[in-house]
Amino acid sequence: MPNFTPTAEQQAIIDAATSTKDNLLISALAGAAKTSTLELVAKALPDVNMVCLAFNKAIADEMKSRLPSNCTSMTLNSLGHRVWGQYLNIRRLNLYQGKMYKIVSDLVNDLPDSEKTEAFQDFAFILRSCNDAKGAGHLPDKFCANLQKPVDPLLNDAELIDSLEEKTERHIADLIIRALNISALQSMEGTIDFGDQVLFPSLFRCMYLIFSLILVDESQDLSPLNHRMLQQLYRRRIIAVGDQCQAIYGFRGAFEDGMEQMKVRFSMEELTLSTSFRCPEAIVNHVRWRAPHMQAWEGTPAGSVTTRPAWSLSEIPDGAAVICRNNAPLLSMAVNLLKHGRYPNLWGNDIAKGLIKKLDSLGPRAMAQPQALEALADYHAVQSKKVKNQNKLLDTIQCLEIFIREADTLNGAIQYAEHIFSSQGKIELMTGHKSKGHEFDHVYFLDKDLVGIEGQEPNLRYVIITRTKKTLTYIDSKGCLELEEHS
Repeated sequence: MPNFTPTAEQQAIIDAATSTKDNLLISALAGAAKTSTLELVAKALPDVNMVCLAFNKAIADEMKSRLPSNCTSMTLNSLGHRVWGQYLNIRRLNLYQGKMYKIVSDLVNDLPDSEKTEAFQDFAFILRSCNDAKGAGHLPDKFCANLQKPVDPLLNDAELIDSLEEKTERHIADLIIRALNISALQSMEGTIDFGDQVLFPSLFRCMYLIFSLILVDESQDLSPLNHRMLQQLYRRRIIAVGDQCQAIYGFRGAFEDGMEQMKVRFSMEELTLSTSFRCPEAIVNHVRWRAPHMQAWEGTPAGSVTTRPAWSLSEIPDGAAVICRNNAPLLSMAVNLLKHGRYPNLWGNDIAKGLIKKLDSLGPRAMAQPQALEALADYHAVQSKKVKNQNKLLDTIQCLEIFIREADTLNGAIQYAEHIFSSQGKIELMTGHKSKGHEFDHVYFLDKDLVGIEGQEPNLRYVIITRTKKTLTYIDSKGCLELEEHS
């Protein structure tokens, strides 16, 4: 067993796990030792054949090192990969992550010249839409109609096109569906990508490994497709842990109310972990608007919550985290830090590639700054007529403008962007979504008013606030004293 005395809430969970056969839903607030509690549960059931499902390989590997030998730790993807191989009776599936890129490239190259240019301009959107479609549980209508055994996808073609992030012309929509149809046919032959690993074994009736107990981590982040997979895997019992207050991935397809959906679907008894071993009392009091029953562990420091209308870069210590809703204020701060001899560590390699590609698409690299700004304005005008999420588009435009204004040419802007993203400093800069699952002694909440009040935005605010172990400081971009010096 772990070398600590369980809290009363943890002991109640252990008792329920060992003395009942109930399915359990553990509502664990930020920093409430949910992983340690899963470890306690697993070690209290040494004779039970169980599986622990995690969202990524790093977490699965960590759980494997902590859980007993009677517990198999794996990701949803690795589970799906194994199951789909068995369904097809193929010992070694061809996992090809460039699958959709090749399919879309081939389709675009085969288009008549009159359509090819526009398709290449929309290439990133087409590719992203295909990958998002898999996560949303879509299978093409034509593909489904030709199957010998019926399947029930979560989205049909019309519903998929309606759900895309951009208003889509008919020929682009047709291209997306054609690409997905080719992909589905390849999946039936054993060539799959990461999206297929979950999509196909969730929608097809497959033979799953048999476990007496399923442990699920981060259950608030499960999608409708993930629930389909769980329903097929489920045999006897499920114990899931999560924090509905940290449900922030609706934009990636997760349920808005995933834990409540799970509670109903699997007839679960709910238990709580309300004591935060991370957040000090000042922070706990500060988030009672979202988590009214949250308590601070007696061993945490008092902590503090402060607001700095005017602040200096020199006040931010090494190792601190600056967290913001959007990317543009973080990029602006990274530029400012570098100008003053401080090196940031900007989280987000995934957005770096996309931003650099967008810069490169604006025109010749020798283009002077004024012309690059004009090209950016033209790009904004075109995209604003297509994109549904205008706030996300504006954040992207502001990011690109930051780089362009720091160089004389477009090539200089691209090189500066590469320099910013490759910087390995000691001040951590990240969005609220990137911060989830991490903790820091000192957190600076940058431009809090960018976080809205609708949908999952309050959850995002809660996530940002509860990353700190000691202090939380509110700062605004406009209040930076160094910024005023150079304005």
